[in-house]
Amino acid sequence: MSGLKQMASASSAGASVITLQFQLSLPLDIAEQEVQAAINASMNYLPDDLPDPPVYNKVNPADPPIMTLAVTTQSLPLTQVEDLVETRIAQKISQVTGVGMVTLAGGQRPAIRISLNAPALAALGLTSEDIRTAIGAANVNTPKGSLDGPERSLTLSANDQLKNAEDYRQLIISYRNNAPVRLGDVATVTQGAENQWLGAWNNGQGAIVMNVLRQPGANIIATADNIRALLPLCKAACRPQ
Repeated sequence: MSGLKQMASASSAGASVITLQFQLSLPLDIAEQEVQAAINASMNYLPDDLPDPPVYNKVNPADPPIMTLAVTTQSLPLTQVEDLVETRIAQKISQVTGVGMVTLAGGQRPAIRISLNAPALAALGLTSEDIRTAIGAANVNTPKGSLDGPERSLTLSANDQLKNAEDYRQLIISYRNNAPVRLGDVATVTQGAENQWLGAWNNGQGAIVMNVLRQPGANIIATADNIRALLPLCKAACRPQ
């Protein structure tokens, strides 16, 4: 890309962040177009089961957040709060003029937690790798069949991926003595947080924290005022339907 000065990347389980720095003489709108074009050109090289397409944000990594917001509740678990914040509140705030990016802290992303019973596995001649393989195979989203006609053929697809703890408990991982062995027979399966060792607090109460970064050159006061004006709508969007 023309005008690209420096590129750095950092990867972790399930995520990769690439930071691009451009020459000051390059208009940001031009850089934005080139980044989007590069993303589009790379789509064929990305995994087919990628949960979400790549996105980009215009921010200055050296800038501190212009606003930090904490979301708390006494009526919902923090795993549900994070889901609401990520899908409703953060999405609305990210559309405010002047906002470059909204990041979350608190580490309560919803997840299914599986604790294996080692003696039960050993008694059945199973290993943790057997469990991993069975779970991976159960979550592969592939076509289920096809309808063939004289002029065209249609592919049949259905979303039968596992969605909750009970679905995982009933997953058949093997057969012993002509009887199915289910995941719930050899493991404790619960609905919890992706990383139970992370957390954030506000006034002693568990919270999901949002850090708001501005776009380069955006007016801090005007952007913050626009966010404050939006907060009542964000609160209303999170009320139970």
